[in-house]
Amino acid sequence: MPRLKITCDGDPKDRRIKLKLLEILAPADVYANALYEANGGYIINASEKEVDTVLESAATQTLQSHGFYPILPPEIKARRTIICHKVEHTAFENTKNDIADEIENKQEWAKIQDAYKFPNNRNNTSGNTLKIQFETISMADKATKQGLRLFNKRKEKVKEKQEEKRVKSQSYSQAANHHNNANTFPTSATALNNNQTSKMMICYLHAHAMNIVNPGTFQKTLIDILQENNLPTVILPNNPPSQQIIQNMLPSETPQIMEPVTTNLATTTSAAEADLELSSDSEEEQETDEEEDTGLPEETTQQETLRQPPPLPELIESTSTHTVTRQHNHKETSQTPHATNNTDTEIAQTTPSVKQRKNQLRKTRQPEPKWTKRH
Repeated sequence: MPRLKITCDGDPKDRRIKLKLLEILAPADVYANALYEANGGYIINASEKEVDTVLESAATQTLQSHGFYPILPPEIKARRTIICHKVEHTAFENTKNDIADEIENKQEWAKIQDAYKFPNNRNNTSGNTLKIQFETISMADKATKQGLRLFNKRKEKVKEKQEEKRVKSQSYSQAANHHNNANTFPTSATALNNNQTSKMMICYLHAHAMNIVNPGTFQKTLIDILQENNLPTVILPNNPPSQQIIQNMLPSETPQIMEPVTTNLATTTSAAEADLELSSDSEEEQETDEEEDTGLPEETTQQETLRQPPPLPELIESTSTHTVTRQHNHKETSQTPHATNNTDTEIAQTTPSVKQRKNQLRKTRQPEPKWTKRH
């Protein structure tokens, strides 16, 4: 919104001066709420059309006759001015006043406030450039769209062609540059982003769901919900197979078959038995070392071993083998209840006792050399 400044001869704080200014500006629809006091005058905050009406020649003369002097804002001056490039040489040879009069004579709607001729030098590459300032913005817009006729020559609407060329250059640069957004087609300026596509997909699904409940309302529901979310409307068949579409969109769930995992009990039990045998051998070696260190006879050590309870590894080993044989011979035990006792006796006969293992270790072990003390 442009800001128009109006200076005055008297004191801006004087109420009579302000009322007189409002009386002059009333035909331009400028009221007291848009008028503010400033240094040496007033400032008007109004629309572009209202400011343009105040700055017309007739209104400006009326203001100046009552001691008010409006200052043209730069944005309004730029909107009122057009630039004509490559004017015909026969028309460009005339003075700026002759050119302004010729434009007003040939175009009855045109009123020129100022005209300027750019000199033809090295900086002016286009040549024969003319700048014309009209009294209103609407006149400049009309001259841009229709063109100007002067000295039996017609100056076409060059400005519109330049604007079109600039827009094409911008669109080409947009297509040439790499876009970092999530558009599917980066060369298109009107491509939809992921947020809009997801919203449209939700609207379509909602329309299909409402069509299942109330058949025949798909198109109306879709248009209404797209308009409420400011999305582009799409015309689709009025009664689509909504139920089949939603069923096909849902993922199909197939039951997964769990295969049982089998383990070889024989291998696991044999590994456990081997660990137990190694632990029992290590304990027996420790016991033999303790006998040699103490120097007790063999009978006392045998009596102590008989008094002590049987070692834990042997019990674990027998129970583990007992459970394995039970698992493998479950049917046999159900038919003959005494089968487990027989297997236990067989295992007990095959496994050597602690005394036998000690004797074997003594036979295999070599006697250590005895050292004598020299006197």
